[in-house]
Parts: sequence; C-alpha cells; structure tokens
Amino acid sequence: MLDSTLPERQIFFDGATNGARPSWRPRLGVYFEGTYISMPVPPHMCHVFVSDIDGTPKDFAIAQFEALAIVVGLHNLRDRIGTHCKLLMRTDSKHVEAAILNKSTPDPFLMACVRWVMMYAVRRRLRLHILYVHTDDNTFADGASRLSLNGHNEWMQEARRECVQRGWEFREHLNPTIPDLTRW
Repeated sequence: MLDSTLPERQIFFDGATNGARPSWRPRLGVYFEGTYISMPVPPHMCHVFVSDIDGTPKDFAIAQFEALAIVVGLHNLRDRIGTHCKLLMRTDSKHVEAAILNKSTPDPFLMACVRWVMMYAVRRRLRLHILYVHTDDNTFADGASRLSLNGHNEWMQEARRECVQRGWEFREHLNPTIPDLTRW
C-alpha cells in the first residue's frame, strides 16, 4: 500500500552566498529539531568546477550551496535522524527540489549531491520527501547560514522558544564535515 502522507519530522536547509564575488563568504545552514549547523563553504568549493557536460569551467552558484547543505545536514545529523523512518527535507531552492524529485540534473555537482542523497536514503532505510519552503519560512536554516554576518539573536531567540514548546534542546552541531560525494 502506498503511503502518501508527509512525514512530521522536518529538516530545513539553506545555502547563502553572503555577498558578491570575489569577497563573498558562502555558508551552509541546517536546522533539525533544535539542532543547527552553521559552516562556511570550504574555499576549494567556492570557485570553479569543470563541467562534465561541455568540459568548461563553471562557477559555483547558490544551487550548488543549497544542495551541499542537504548533504552536510544529512551526513552530520545521521545519528539524530536515525534509520527506518520518514523525513521531510525543506529547501528554499526550487532548482534543488526539482533535481532531487527528478533524480536527474545536467549539473554535475548537483547530480553528485543527488546521487549521494539517494544512496544515503537507501543505506539508512529512509523514506525521504522534499518540499520547497519559501525563504521567509526557512527562518532557522537561513539564520544559521548567515550566522557570522550579523546580529543573529532574533532567529536564535525564536528557535529557543520553539525548542521549549516542543521539549527539544537547542544546540549547535560542532565541527561538521563534508562527506566525499563520490563515495556512497
């Protein structure tokens, strides 16, 4: 029997360029049941990659950072997420939502992220769903992706209130890592 109900457990993702090239400071933000990740995008992932499509160098852009936030969040919060469960992924990137829903994209970096997410779901026996969330409603992941830039107290205060209401502990996941996207 098909189960089309959406999962109650939600994890929110955001990638932010935080300025314009060359002085931009891209960051990733993730929020899941009171735990947040805020990390800079490593310098080697801020410049260019060679396209598998036509072999030309391409600049990383916001869609790649949004997809990378999903990989980073799932990888680093795997123990909190668990196995054998349903999880609703929320992103404010329609491009990334479409790539994951279609399990296909011509962008080689996005495709590497999509493959990683699909294999992660298989290995962890997860039923992943993805839905677009408007940026205005992606407050906590958006706040985490801009953590080092401005007064971030407002979103943190709101997140703490939500945690108290739901019985969660508000905390930062320290020292997040990026998995090898070519190894599933």
